[in-house]
Amino acid sequence: MKELVTKIDAFRRELGMKQEELAERVGVRRETISRLEKGLYNPSLKLAADIAEVFGVPIEDVFQFVEVEDEATRRANMVFYDREDGEELEIMLKGRARQTRSGKIQWDCTYYNPLGIMYDNDIADENRKPEAVICQGFDAETVVGGRPVFISLLESIAADDGKGDLTGNISFDVDDGSTRRDFALSFAEKYSKLDAQGVADEYRRNVLAEFYDAVIPIFVKSEATAFGFSFAKFQMSVMPPKYMKKPLVKLCKKLMEAGRALDFHRMVLDIDVRNQLLKEL
Repeated sequence: MKELVTKIDAFRRELGMKQEELAERVGVRRETISRLEKGLYNPSLKLAADIAEVFGVPIEDVFQFVEVEDEATRRANMVFYDREDGEELEIMLKGRARQTRSGKIQWDCTYYNPLGIMYDNDIADENRKPEAVICQGFDAETVVGGRPVFISLLESIAADDGKGDLTGNISFDVDDGSTRRDFALSFAEKYSKLDAQGVADEYRRNVLAEFYDAVIPIFVKSEATAFGFSFAKFQMSVMPPKYMKKPLVKLCKKLMEAGRALDFHRMVLDIDVRNQLLKEL
């Protein structure tokens, strides 16, 4: 059984728009917008098109017919720590990606943590094995609607199984202060059940991948990234020697030494790109 799911409320809040304003712009009563947001009313094709036009997105981004059981699955596999705000955050990141690509917002990359490998051997849970990940990170800020927005992004590949991950957070001002939202592909329940190729197939078009694809190419050209590479060494602290023999680790050391941050970004969720780069070794 399918039901109509709308994201009117999330898009409207993203634009700071009240129900009355949206209703006036599409020529209906406020009560109609309220009923649409609650799923109590199915819009005509014209009304759906008019609402999508106000938001500046395709109709299918606002209105979707989904299987009822799939909606529960979708929520369980959200990549946001706070699942209650997941839909709104998804729309926010899509909007930031779109604004970045169009040049409507400009990011200032303030810090780059160069390519390196981290090894977590301080694990309290005796049932977990130490984990090694190859990673790089960026901090950046911008202004949206007169309010500052800060992001901290980390992209990584597990040295043992090759699974890529995108983690980070976004902080922004709200009416009663400021708030921070955390996200990671590995927050999704399905993530732990997939291998490296499965992760790439499942999440390559995820909202986090879309957002990272929009901003990382800008960050890698920043002064902060150039400064990070100017003194960086491929960190292998507290690392078992076996890791230096792994082709993936050797590749990432080579990328770091050549300042190829964008190539690392490209291979996190693209196994074909990763294999092509491995042939360079």
